[in-house]
Amino acid sequence: ELVIDRWTNSGFREDSVKLTIKDRVNVPAGEENIHWIEVEYYDYVSSGEIEVILDPFETELDNTWLGEYYSNNNLEGTPYVMGGKNGLSKIKSIAFNWGLKSPYYKIPTDNFSARFTKKADFSAGTYLFSVNGDDGFRVYLDNQLIIDAWPNTGLREKRKTLEVSEGEHEIVVEYFEGAYAANVSFKYEQYNQVETIVGKEVHYNWDKGSPEYGVSSDYFMTSFDQSGMYGRGDYFIQTFADDGIKVEVNEQKVIDRWTDFTGTIDKALWLDVPEGHHEVKTHYFENVGRAAVFSDVVPFDSWLAYYYPNRTLSGMPTAAKVIEKENLHE
Repeated sequence: ELVIDRWTNSGFREDSVKLTIKDRVNVPAGEENIHWIEVEYYDYVSSGEIEVILDPFETELDNTWLGEYYSNNNLEGTPYVMGGKNGLSKIKSIAFNWGLKSPYYKIPTDNFSARFTKKADFSAGTYLFSVNGDDGFRVYLDNQLIIDAWPNTGLREKRKTLEVSEGEHEIVVEYFEGAYAANVSFKYEQYNQVETIVGKEVHYNWDKGSPEYGVSSDYFMTSFDQSGMYGRGDYFIQTFADDGIKVEVNEQKVIDRWTDFTGTIDKALWLDVPEGHHEVKTHYFENVGRAAVFSDVVPFDSWLAYYYPNRTLSGMPTAAKVIEKENLHE
């Protein structure tokens, strides 16, 4: 079976394929796993050079990307391979803009697909996975589908925030191109963890700044411990955050909007609260752009006021205040 065929003049270059090797059948006992490999080569002019390497697929994935390119848009057949630990052309990152061209000379400019695989060491923490492509794409982490935009949708970005345990994990990015321009990009990064802030008042608008020295203004997370004594009665919990937010009361989740900024206020009711100590915790993450978080536990018959630096109530407030009934004329 012919598996690589480039019988042309060229400089030193790499041609690789991915093969599945199976035991032979209808052969004498003991010869099932013996395979014959033949390499044919010619030299045209000047110096000649040839290398033949056979490596198990899994060994090529250590902390580097290995790309598989298919001549169809459904990842079928025998792929051409680029990258890998021992590859001549490394793939340091997935950031390809092929335009109207092909990723490989034996791959068509339209109706092709690709799979990129990598094994990487992670520190324990929360990570943001982002992928952008034209046309479809999927992302797997340890064989679990975490991002799915496989239909032909044109150029768009999708994100997923996940808790990842410490250790080695396998990432797979699959892509297909239908027609016209072709591009795909993918990245992942760990959020900076800011120390928990204690206090019932959570009114912060960092805008494009950072919550503390040494922390990036993007991709950070923090928690607010609003636990303490609460009087008997009914409350509403209200949050306004750019980006994601969760609120837990006595270990029960009451608000869960772990997404990018939506521009909307999130609310929940906390009713028939007995007097005493209660655990209230707000968790927040920031992706990119402006950062702000407001989270309040408000007794019924009290008001929650947001204050804006404009006349149109646009954007995020810069301050907030809970106004109790007896203090309405403050």
